[in-house]
Amino acid sequence: MRRLLLITAIVCLFGYIATGPFLTLQGIKSGIESADMESLSDNVDFPVLRQNLKDQLNAQLSSTLTEDSDDWGTKLASGFATLFTDKLVDNFVTPAGLSKLFSGEKINNGETPELSNMNNMFNNMSFALRSHNRFHALVEGDNNKTVVLSLKREGLTWKLTNIILPLD
Repeated sequence: MRRLLLITAIVCLFGYIATGPFLTLQGIKSGIESADMESLSDNVDFPVLRQNLKDQLNAQLSSTLTEDSDDWGTKLASGFATLFTDKLVDNFVTPAGLSKLFSGEKINNGETPELSNMNNMFNNMSFALRSHNRFHALVEGDNNKTVVLSLKREGLTWKLTNIILPLD
């Protein structure tokens, strides 16, 4: 009897861990639909997400600017671009900003979010388990470019920690 209970507990634990990314994505979706910023915050690691987005955007800006020239003006422009990118990400990668982004709402336009965009996004995802603690949800946009939502396991829970943008 003990052995059966132990096996059942282990199977339930692995089942919970395996369904965790999908529960997190559902939590993000329901948080956006109900405008529940606390629920959204529970499913997204905002400090890590902000830093990852800053790193991506700054690397893209840096490579674009250094391709063009090696003069001091370009390096100065690169420094200002990095500062601008950091402030932009800090201001918009918040529960409210992420909710607007996923729902298809334009930032600061004062309109009601278009939830049909978000439903299409969540319905057209493909998934990839990268490791025992890394999960990717791939979303193909209207422009045939793929955005990757990267979730990381922390203990028994999963959180969105990166949005890998299709930067050229």
